[in-house]
Amino acid sequence: MEKIRWYLLNKKKFFLTVILFLSSLILSCAFDQFSKVYILKNSSRDFSFFGGLIIFTFQKNTGGVFGIFPGNSKFFSAVTISAVIFLLFIYIFLFTKNKLVTIAIGLQIGGALGNIIDRIRLGYVIDFIDLHFWPIFNFADVFIVIGAILFGISFISRT
Repeated sequence: MEKIRWYLLNKKKFFLTVILFLSSLILSCAFDQFSKVYILKNSSRDFSFFGGLIIFTFQKNTGGVFGIFPGNSKFFSAVTISAVIFLLFIYIFLFTKNKLVTIAIGLQIGGALGNIIDRIRLGYVIDFIDLHFWPIFNFADVFIVIGAILFGISFISRT
């Protein structure tokens, strides 16, 4: 009841919070997908940045995070869809006025959708960011991790 009262009294803030959520979700997913399209179109060559510290190189990932359990794309699609539904549940039913949490959930869902789009469209996830000391990943993974860090920061700062 308290949340409904807040919505009615703060329609503008509610609307702006939803816009913030949708913006972080859409922008993160779109950036991820555009970067993957570019890499896919240029998959025959590598791109080096910062004197070779970072290399963009095309790699198919049919497994989970860091390529674990390759060949299980359908399983990881189901896990990703479940995670998106869970995060949407958190956002919708446990709606928060905290902007950091709103952005965090938007980034996590946007990243997850970026990877699920790959799995549905291609049967694998396009990974391409190679740091040499870490398994190859993509921007969707970056957004998911940033979202998790923001989520953690928001809870730490509350205590």
